[in-house]
Amino acid sequence: MARAPGARVERAVSEDLARYASVRPLLTGDDLKALGIPPGPIYRDILNSLRYARLDGRLTSREEEVQFVRRRFAAQIPAAG
Repeated sequence: MARAPGARVERAVSEDLARYASVRPLLTGDDLKALGIPPGPIYRDILNSLRYARLDGRLTSREEEVQFVRRRFAAQIPAAG
């Protein structure tokens, strides 16, 4: 019986990892480039932030992801003009 809680924890962690692996942002590096963000390590930060926001249920559409990137990473988007 002492192993049961450990098995439950292991199963829960396994399910969380599977869920994490299956959730991907709808935006890609090409989309970030189209938004005017220069390619670089910031892409990893942006895409990870999008993934976490999708996992939390805060983003459900492509347009929400675009708005999220524009708000949260505004400093990385060069001003037009």
